[in-house]
Amino acid sequence: MPGYNASQFSVSLVIIYEVTTLKFECDKSLLSAAIDGVSRAITNRAAIPVLEGIYLKAEGFQLTLTGYDMEMGITTNIECNVQVPGETVLEAKLFGSMVSRMPSGTVSVELNNEGMAIISGGVAEFEIPAMNASDYPSLPNTAAENTMTIPTSMMRELIEKTIYAVAVEDKKPAHTGELFVIEPGRLTVVALDGYRLAIIKRDVECT
Repeated sequence: MPGYNASQFSVSLVIIYEVTTLKFECDKSLLSAAIDGVSRAITNRAAIPVLEGIYLKAEGFQLTLTGYDMEMGITTNIECNVQVPGETVLEAKLFGSMVSRMPSGTVSVELNNEGMAIISGGVAEFEIPAMNASDYPSLPNTAAENTMTIPTSMMRELIEKTIYAVAVEDKKPAHTGELFVIEPGRLTVVALDGYRLAIIKRDVECT
């Protein structure tokens, strides 16, 4: 029987590791409310598929969620425990449905290098495909030197007392919205449909 020289043979061993590219934990009620909020700016028939999703960015001690349909954008931040910072986009309806099925308490979201998001909480666990965050368009820069913060109740009052004068038809698109005039210490809201005019003013603090 012929002999074999071990030096004539080589063995290659490849070990594949699953790398976590994003991982965070947060309260289910906070996450669910944030998803519902930004989903108002998401359409189910977007020309760009990624716009049917929610953009998620986890860093520091907060999670930023964004919904955008190229006309309206909504961004909100919630507290969370970020274990691996990163970003991704998850289909809005599917993500919201998965989170709503979780029991009360902490929800964990983890993204692996295969592009799958694992959503777990309690004994429940779901896996959904993620979209590339780099494909998500940036929202317009709304930075301003002067900003104003007002209570939600005041904003609701301003809109409710002027919306009757907003045009229903879009013959003049500007008339289908309301004008917000920010002045030092004062906010004025104006609505006009060509026949009716509504104006309301409130004293507020500028920051």
